[in-house]
Amino acid sequence: GFKVDANCVKCEWQDSVKEGEEPVVHSVRSDYSLMAAAVKPFSLQTLKGVEPIKNFPGYNRVMNFIDKAASKIKSEVKVVFDNVQGQPVVKKIQNLKINKINDLNGTFIIDKTITISGLQYQLDLNEDVTLPISFTQNVDFGDITVPSFTINAQNQAAITVDVLDNENHKVGTATIPVGAVQVNSETGDITVTVGTKPITINTNVTTKIQLSKLITLDDKTVPVKLDITDTIDEIWGNVQSSVNPTLEQVEDIVKDVNTLLDELNDYHAKIDAKVDEYADQVSSYVTRINNKLVSFINNFNDRLQPVLLASDGKGSKFLSEASEYPTELGKDINFAPTTWTLEYLVPLAKKHVAVVDVINGSKSAQGGDASCLAELKRVNSSPTFNNVLPGETRRVYATDMKTGYVYVIAYSALDFHGKIAARKYYVKIK
Repeated sequence: GFKVDANCVKCEWQDSVKEGEEPVVHSVRSDYSLMAAAVKPFSLQTLKGVEPIKNFPGYNRVMNFIDKAASKIKSEVKVVFDNVQGQPVVKKIQNLKINKINDLNGTFIIDKTITISGLQYQLDLNEDVTLPISFTQNVDFGDITVPSFTINAQNQAAITVDVLDNENHKVGTATIPVGAVQVNSETGDITVTVGTKPITINTNVTTKIQLSKLITLDDKTVPVKLDITDTIDEIWGNVQSSVNPTLEQVEDIVKDVNTLLDELNDYHAKIDAKVDEYADQVSSYVTRINNKLVSFINNFNDRLQPVLLASDGKGSKFLSEASEYPTELGKDINFAPTTWTLEYLVPLAKKHVAVVDVINGSKSAQGGDASCLAELKRVNSSPTFNNVLPGETRRVYATDMKTGYVYVIAYSALDFHGKIAARKYYVKIK
């Protein structure tokens, strides 16, 4: 810890009992509670007239350092946040666009030609089938037996007769040109001789067909047209139901990442704001210290000056230096001549307190009023007034001062440098 040497005051002298003898050195020491030190105190004129300073030395450097430190901190924080946001995976997730699978619209048809080879299938046919046959052909039927009929071919170009099969079933009709009909009178039968002229046979036979046969298709090329819309819709729906929930989870992750980045940006802004706030607080603190130091230096001489305090038994007061506003006190006053630093910084060698004028309304001692002049002399005749007092004097008394009078009191102080400072005060008696 901090240590102070113990000191005392030592006084030495020499004497001898008999003339011609060696002098004997004697000494005496004070108690160690008394410490003396050689100091050079301030003067009443210290720093008087010095040009005021605006800032304490180094103030601008400190402020620049605070600004640079805040900028450096914010720059380092920005690098950290930029590194997080600049990661490729973060960028990819941040910019990822999720397109979910939507419903399909339209019809899906397979339309192509295929070749079938080695395919067998059972053909079953059991239905009424109409087989229309219509042809014209020069044929030689030989003799065709036809039912009896009456020929009246005078005005006819052709006649139509029924055509019978071997079981006498009608299978159609035959249109015969008239010129081709001849009557055989020998037998009495009518015969039709088919000559070279065409005979038109029209048939329209309906019969019932029953067929059952195993058919083999070999290398048959057939067209195929297949509607697969329902199948595609079913597959697509399954894809949607299994893929879309996963895509929704990925979409939520993207949203979470973007929200996290927004929060990071918000935190970044808050950190910058806090850094600025703390920098402002430090700057404000430094500025306050600077202002106090500057004020102290610029007003240092004022703080060394003498001041006269007074008390009338109802509390101590600073005395007014304005003639328009004198300090009001009782008629018995205890004055304390000192300095604003209580003489610690500027110890005083001598003090002088005196009444320099007494005012009563428009009359005054300096104006020649006898009553005011007599009061001035009375107060100054007291033992502690209008006398040069030792510097350690702490009290000056004045009693029985007149009500309504204003006393102008001058206080002068002499320091150990020989510098004098004086102040003038105004006191009105209540």
